[in-house]
Amino acid sequence: MKHRSLKRALAVVSVAAMAAALTAFGVATPSEALESATAPWTVSVTPNTSITDGQLVSINLQTTTAHRIYEANAQICRLGVDYQPSDGDRPAKDFDAGDLNCPAIPISSSSDVQTGDANLYGPATQPGGSSFSMYVGSGVVEWPAVSTGRAQRLTCDFENPCALVVEVYGSVAPGVARWIPYVQTLSYRVDDPVAGCGGPADGVLNTAAPERVTDLWINWTLDQCRLPGAQAGAVSRTSFSDESDAMNGFSSGALDVGYSAVGYDAGPALGRGSRTEPLEARPSTAVPLAVNATVVAVGNGRRGPNSRKIPFTDVRVTRSQLARMFTGGPLEFLEYERQSFADLNPQFDEASVFISASIQVGAFAPADASSWFLTSFLKETQPDEWKVPDTNKFGPERGLTRGSSIAFGIANPSFNGAVDMFTGNSVLVKTLRSQNTNDFGGIWVLTDLATANHLGLSVASIENDNGVFVAPTPESMNAAVATMKPTDDGRLMPDPAASVDKDAVQPYPLTFVDYAIAPTSKLVDSTCKGRTASQALLGTWLNYAVSEGQSKLPVGYAPLTDDLRATASEAIAKIGSETPDCFVEGDPLPVLAPPQGGGSGAGGGGGIRNPGINPTATGGADSPNPASGTVKPEVLAAEVPEFTARTAASAAAAFGGMILVFGLLSLMAMATTGRLPTMSSLRSRLGGLGR
Repeated sequence: MKHRSLKRALAVVSVAAMAAALTAFGVATPSEALESATAPWTVSVTPNTSITDGQLVSINLQTTTAHRIYEANAQICRLGVDYQPSDGDRPAKDFDAGDLNCPAIPISSSSDVQTGDANLYGPATQPGGSSFSMYVGSGVVEWPAVSTGRAQRLTCDFENPCALVVEVYGSVAPGVARWIPYVQTLSYRVDDPVAGCGGPADGVLNTAAPERVTDLWINWTLDQCRLPGAQAGAVSRTSFSDESDAMNGFSSGALDVGYSAVGYDAGPALGRGSRTEPLEARPSTAVPLAVNATVVAVGNGRRGPNSRKIPFTDVRVTRSQLARMFTGGPLEFLEYERQSFADLNPQFDEASVFISASIQVGAFAPADASSWFLTSFLKETQPDEWKVPDTNKFGPERGLTRGSSIAFGIANPSFNGAVDMFTGNSVLVKTLRSQNTNDFGGIWVLTDLATANHLGLSVASIENDNGVFVAPTPESMNAAVATMKPTDDGRLMPDPAASVDKDAVQPYPLTFVDYAIAPTSKLVDSTCKGRTASQALLGTWLNYAVSEGQSKLPVGYAPLTDDLRATASEAIAKIGSETPDCFVEGDPLPVLAPPQGGGSGAGGGGGIRNPGINPTATGGADSPNPASGTVKPEVLAAEVPEFTARTAASAAAAFGGMILVFGLLSLMAMATTGRLPTMSSLRSRLGGLGR
């Protein structure tokens, strides 16, 4: 009798241990099933990976007339819960906001608590189904559970995926309606890629970039440091502001790389400092990184067939309409272009062209390449309309001809009264999110394609000389690269007057190339000693960017063309090819592993993917005599992130769990045959344990 009880106990313990061990190793258990097999409809959530705080996700539902959907609600909840269906008039209790699984407060200030759609009866049966959107966030939220009063905590970040639970209420059989949960795992992007790489690499580079490069740098940083044989730590620390700050920091020597699409071009004249603290252009080479595009995009939305707000689609604008929109704002546009725009875009019958909001026609106030490219394009193609409106509203500037402007905030003549300027995308996001569900209309903004995709904006197609409305696609952007004009420093700039045969692939006219502006002189510290590790990192980083990195581009970027790849190789070969007169050789690099991948060149590329980088060569100013008044980038302490230690501990625990499982299974086998070992024999086998 005792043996049978022991057998049952061992069986229970063994099964529990096996489940725990399999969970530790990442093997799916039944509670992790994401969708009930009984759901007669389909639900999809996009995007669902690399989620960032404030990300807009789309929830799509499709069904048939035999299984109509009446309502759907969505909210962020705890992952790993076996959410249950319900035959009642509300979802099951495990979905209650503010109880055990789902918070009743947003996980961040950029996210929604809950969203839904109660008008799906007809729309969800149409081709493509019906969609509604939700802003999801990352962070930590705590709340007392309604049912127990006990404190609850939910963390959603790159270490802790969360669940977007979509409860769908619909007909599962004639006369039978049920709530069925659909659970989509949301995985989050690393907020701090330097920490995600285990801290900064020895000799870490200091760089700066416009805000549009943020996703590109994060993707590349996390991918490059995880390649086989890569250096230990992140190659660079990067600050994100505007193109002028990046180029000025590079000119002063405070930065090792500046990211820009215009570089030292004479028109925008970036990197020259200010009147009180002028700077000279630093000897450099421009390495093409990826192809992007200046776009005019529209956010918010129009009334859909289910009376809910849906995004604008297939928006088309003429060059005349663009000129009116940005030179005079909504009033000028509506006075001259209202009917022609409505003829092209009948969807605006269901929404105002411009909604009443703090941003109606928006643009980045500080220096940005897209400002230069759009204003240059309109100056060249629409000279008669690219003028300040001749009305009293514009005071002494009325009637003045506009030119090309790198920064809307300091343009002369100004754009006051026409364009609503902002200093960062966070302002635009807040404006978009502040609109109510029944506020239908457009919020227009000048930005770039990668940013527009990240923010969920609808990009307008622009009419060209052939009367074709061209959208920025990989094909039209590649076609545009071939029409660009080369500059003295080896970059390509858009040609506003470029045209092609009507039968050819039509180029998108505002396509541009983003570059890394890198020094041709060797990197040195404040004593003019060579920064050997930093020099090697610079070559490794740029060789990675133009090779493996091309497969890690954010949505909106197009890969380099073959010609641009060739240009990149030539540019990388020039990095570090010049030696300062004061140069003192830096400490040599210890080579711990053969170099892997990444090409060669004077910049040190193709060499340093080993984890042993000279710890005495640190990042810092490149010039022996940096410009006075330059603020050097903050040097962050190298620190192994906590998640690295937790990952190791979890692996050890899982390994121990498997040993326990096999031990228990052995005991079960012996119990089944009636040959249970005595306690004394167990002690002897375990070396006297327990004596």
